[in-house]
Amino acid sequence: MNKIIQLINNTLKAARGDNTRRLVVLSGEREWCYQVALRWLDYSVPKHPLWVGDANKNNVPSSPEKLWQLSAGQARQSLGREVDALVFDAWAGLNPDALAASAGCLVGGGVMLLLTPALADWPRYPDPDYQRMLSYPHSVTSVKGRFINHLIDCLAADKDVLQLSQAQVHSLALPTKPQMLEKDSPRPFALTADQQAAIAAIQKVATGRSKRPLVITSHRGRGKSTAMGLAAAALLQSSSRTVLVTAPRADAVDALFQHAASQLSIPAQQGYYISVSDRSLSFFATDKLIHECPAADLLLVDEAAAIPAAMLEKLVLAYPRIVFATTVQGYEGSGRGFEIRFKNRLTALRPQWRALSMSLPVRWSEGDPLETTVDRMLLMDAMNSHPKSDGPPYSEMGESTRWLVEKLDRDCLLEDKNLLRSLFSLLLVAHYQTSPTDLRSLLDGPNVSIWVIRLQDQVLAAALVGEEGGLNGYLGEAIWRGERRPQGHLLPQTLSYQAGFKQAADFTYWRVLRVAVDPQWQRGGIGRELIDAIAEQARHQQVDFLGSSFAATADVVQFWSACGCVPVHLGNRRDTCSGSYSVVVVLALSAVAMECFVAWRKRFVEQCSQQLLTTYGELEPLLVASLLRAADGSDFSISNESVLNEFDWQDIHAFAAGHRQLAGCRLALRKLLLQALVGAKTPSASPQQCLLIQCLLQNQPVSRLVAQAGCDGKKALMGLLQTGVASLINNKEINNKQPGA
Repeated sequence: MNKIIQLINNTLKAARGDNTRRLVVLSGEREWCYQVALRWLDYSVPKHPLWVGDANKNNVPSSPEKLWQLSAGQARQSLGREVDALVFDAWAGLNPDALAASAGCLVGGGVMLLLTPALADWPRYPDPDYQRMLSYPHSVTSVKGRFINHLIDCLAADKDVLQLSQAQVHSLALPTKPQMLEKDSPRPFALTADQQAAIAAIQKVATGRSKRPLVITSHRGRGKSTAMGLAAAALLQSSSRTVLVTAPRADAVDALFQHAASQLSIPAQQGYYISVSDRSLSFFATDKLIHECPAADLLLVDEAAAIPAAMLEKLVLAYPRIVFATTVQGYEGSGRGFEIRFKNRLTALRPQWRALSMSLPVRWSEGDPLETTVDRMLLMDAMNSHPKSDGPPYSEMGESTRWLVEKLDRDCLLEDKNLLRSLFSLLLVAHYQTSPTDLRSLLDGPNVSIWVIRLQDQVLAAALVGEEGGLNGYLGEAIWRGERRPQGHLLPQTLSYQAGFKQAADFTYWRVLRVAVDPQWQRGGIGRELIDAIAEQARHQQVDFLGSSFAATADVVQFWSACGCVPVHLGNRRDTCSGSYSVVVVLALSAVAMECFVAWRKRFVEQCSQQLLTTYGELEPLLVASLLRAADGSDFSISNESVLNEFDWQDIHAFAAGHRQLAGCRLALRKLLLQALVGAKTPSASPQQCLLIQCLLQNQPVSRLVAQAGCDGKKALMGLLQTGVASLINNKEINNKQPGA
């Protein structure tokens, strides 16, 4: 064992010499891996070591008291923290997101130990992390270990990785007694050019013109939190009296407050609060900040990608001087959601916002071997190499160039590294929730299949599809009663238990887990062609439903509606990742499914129209219009109580002409609006129609409607509502339903 320790120490010396980080793989029996790791920690004298992987639960021998231990599920707690030695225990489960997150907190001059079974046995090891992706009734034996084989291939090809196995201990020609390492001397602190630019940009937000937010993005270890802390301190020393900070968790801003306190030459204060004379820097939880809206000269939002986009939008509207800083790698929250979704909304709200990217590493030197290794293992570097097509848009290509949809063989995918990289780069670029865990799922998910459209070697569109349902008999009854929740069957469980459709668990489903289209090829029909082909194959295999569940936005609902999938359930709580409600859409493929399909969509419209008054009072009007339009069908009437009669039409015309008050006409106007939305040929909504939705369907108070419409008062608002009603009256489809038409 002493020979192994000496080899690791040699690697550590090299890392300290050039301020980089190195990966050492220890493979062998579990107890041997633990003993080597703990003995090395004793000899390497780290100040802040971290062990990831439920060490205590696995009977690890006594470890140093200063060892910080986290389970893989707790790895996010390492974000924003710094450690100088890292042990990642793959015996306890290799969670890809945890591997990426914890590696990012290791500073330059440090070594990461990856503890694994013997590499020849590792792909067959029943990894505890498999439980997260197993769908009922699959077991760990259903997992083929393709992801682990991919990791082994990457490690074998990486010359910067030191691989040490228990089997080779006796062949090592090294001294029998390792040398005890001395503590590494701290490196002098110096700002990078990126940090200096960030500090200047932050100060400009606070002192320049308002309503020009700054967005700072970077990979891990680029010093963005340090830059914010130093900028905040400088502002407190000059003009600003109040600087507020928010983040997904209070401990995520540790570095920010530490650097601010150091710059102000004061000791770090408890409670994430710094006071200098009559000026202050303080932390607020995001929900409390939105609720209380305390005054501030500047608001700093750290790790913004892990905060729901809907909450970020509220902060933008509440604070005219705001800085967002975040990493955009998927394991830090919805990093791609921030890139793909929030920035589009920010452009609409504050078109003069500025972007600043930080690329120079601070915690380690450029060309860091560990960063390169981890990115290659988890394909997080694939996004940077995503090709840009110079060809014509899909809609302009002739019939002779049309292609077939392919179902990929995952064994072949593992062998074709270029295809795997092209596929995953597309998911990273085009889908906001893609993370390293998705790489393991697409390679190893027992019930997952991969469908693509390719142009030569480039994947232009891809979909991951999971098989669900067929949970009849006692199990189906138990699901409906809420007593059982078999893993991996989202659609049948949601429709049975939450939506209340008792037969839903009996049916079989193909659920589209992810669908992504190259941004340069979007809106040309290629995504719809992919879904249509998958639906046809599912129909051929006698599947009852094709469906999906996703964060509801108007554009995505419209896409699925164009594919024939309509909403049948909307969740009653916003998703913590996207900040949106989850919607379930389905397309009936079998005759027996069609009978329920008609009833489900009718029930959805009836329930949604009522819940808009309560649960969905804050839902975006265009999304309301899209949901109701998508659920329409000529084979049913939305509701008998929504049929317009002669009295309704009298009220409608009287209100439009200004002869009646809103209160006396609400019922008729509500019916009219529902008819217009459900029967519309397009899901678009005019500004007046959006106001009608907020007023009549969501029952928002007049004071809020006046503010949102920018009116001078209630009278002007009524004028806009009357104009909107008049336009609905002129709608030919609705007009034909008037008595005598």
